[in-house]
Amino acid sequence: MKKAIKIFTLLLLSLGLAACQEKMPEGADLKTLRVALTPAPEVFSNLGGVAACAAIVHEGALLNQEWTVSVDNNPDWITVEKIDYDSSFTGTYEGDDKVVTIPGVRISVEPNTSSVKRTAYLRFSVADGGSITYAISQSK
Repeated sequence: MKKAIKIFTLLLLSLGLAACQEKMPEGADLKTLRVALTPAPEVFSNLGGVAACAAIVHEGALLNQEWTVSVDNNPDWITVEKIDYDSSFTGTYEGDDKVVTIPGVRISVEPNTSSVKRTAYLRFSVADGGSITYAISQSK
């Protein structure tokens, strides 16, 4: 009986999700690519450093798209690599704590020996050819 209830519940959820996907509001944004890094890297100091963060990439209503990352124009002072990022959540009750592994990036910045602030652009690309940039700055 429990198995039948589980199957019925999954069927209802599937039908509900299918109905939601088919009924996108008229004029809904179905193609805009968005990227969020969390924790968002601050402006790097002139000393350089390394930041690791989760990367969430959405394309319109499509959540958590597969992506690649590169640095536009390949400046020699910054490197980026895709990593598995472990995000910790503290639960309300004892034993509720969780660690979730999601795609992320590690950004490495060399010391800035010039007298100007510099900016590089991380390019996140998805399978359909769309891409979006995320600016990374370093103080002088």
